[in-house]
Amino acid sequence: MKTDAWDLIEAVDSNCNSTGRVKSSPHINQLQVVRASNSWSSLLLYFSKNAEASLWAAKVARSVVSSLSSVQEFNFEERVGTSDCAIWADVINHPDTGQPAGYGTRLQRDVESDTTGKFKHLLGIAKPLLPVGHCALITHWIKAMTASECVDTIFVITNALYFEPFQEWAREFPNVKILSDGTKTNEARLGAVACLQLTIKHFSVEDHVIVVGGDTLFKEDFSLLKFTERFSEAQAKHRDASLVLCYQCKEEETSKYGILEVDEDMRVSCMKEKPQPSETQSRRACPCFYLFSKESLPLLDVFLDEKKNAPIQERDAPGTFLSWLILRRPVYVQEILGRFDVGNLPSYIECDNYFKDRIQDNNVYLQ
Repeated sequence: MKTDAWDLIEAVDSNCNSTGRVKSSPHINQLQVVRASNSWSSLLLYFSKNAEASLWAAKVARSVVSSLSSVQEFNFEERVGTSDCAIWADVINHPDTGQPAGYGTRLQRDVESDTTGKFKHLLGIAKPLLPVGHCALITHWIKAMTASECVDTIFVITNALYFEPFQEWAREFPNVKILSDGTKTNEARLGAVACLQLTIKHFSVEDHVIVVGGDTLFKEDFSLLKFTERFSEAQAKHRDASLVLCYQCKEEETSKYGILEVDEDMRVSCMKEKPQPSETQSRRACPCFYLFSKESLPLLDVFLDEKKNAPIQERDAPGTFLSWLILRRPVYVQEILGRFDVGNLPSYIECDNYFKDRIQDNNVYLQ
């Protein structure tokens, strides 16, 4: 039996009011008026134009999961006919993410739950476009790469929902090209490896490629110049060598990261995905920052062909390709002190304040 969305909203609002998980909202009164028209478009329009209501709806949706088992039978997306409301619709369908197209984060959930209201401006912003210090997170990389002249062109791939914000941001950077993967839902996502392949094919890339995760920022010891010099050294040993980074993580943190094991020449022998401390002696965490040699790029096709029938998790994160590549081509590593985390609100605030206080010269940072 399909469950009516109105019943879900009202039942959860009532239930959560008594349990204290989600307080009753004045929006329920407005929804009664909207419901009288028996129009789904009216419901969607109401939430799309009322950010506070949309925030409340997201909280309600997450409470639904633990309140009503019937939510698993309810497919809100079947009733949605407009892309403008895809964000809210996806929140209802996938309340554990809180954001559409697989880009939901703990940070967004923290912002939704924050009672101070100081961070409402962060709602719905893609991680790379988050303000960090005096500019967007991704802008730190663009300025550094442009100033250091280590790359010819910068490609940014995003989903269809964030395509326009990225286009707007990129107007001041003539060397940046934005590409949409065309997806709008988490289920339809291509995965990071397929997105990399799409970018390379779309722009006919035939050179070495630096891959940077959209939420990646490093401490001041990192230098693009030193990194590319280290890559040249690795290429002198093996013309098909690639290069990655690592930093020392705490013993209890190995289960959070991909951990690299290396030999005496700092060549990676294997990458273990989120191992327990007892499963590896290494504490070398590998952030999403890779320099793939042009010789390794054709292997993307091989990897994706091998994984075409595998679950999306086996080809989603870029580290899955790296782990596979390590067993087939030389991959070396350069050590750094660490990376910044913007995964939740407290860590984002810490990172933002750090950059405001200490990273003043964008023409030097990361170069």
